[in-house]
Amino acid sequence: MRRIKRNVLEVYNAENILLFCIEEQNKDEIFRMKVQGRITNEVAEELEDELWSVLLSCKCVELDVSGVTYMASVAAKTLLSAMQMSEERNGGSLQVCGASGAVSELLNEVGV
Repeated sequence: MRRIKRNVLEVYNAENILLFCIEEQNKDEIFRMKVQGRITNEVAEELEDELWSVLLSCKCVELDVSGVTYMASVAAKTLLSAMQMSEERNGGSLQVCGASGAVSELLNEVGV
């Protein structure tokens, strides 16, 4: 289930437990997204859908993953393909920042 409050998208599982949230801010021609929580295979598709919709309308996107405590490899691969699509499609950029620990290691492994 998805809930949108102001500029925050919250994604819940069937038991109504918050899985992750995305805070969005469009400022200085850069669209900033802040992702928090666990990005499991279960919710990677939600993140992918949100990323694609932003990338189709914004040239420069910054994705802050400092609040991500776990990221499935599917989500990391989604970020890589989103980065490539952004560059190829409109000469834009998707920059991922704030990764630490295991999330940082995973992103480095897949080439993000």
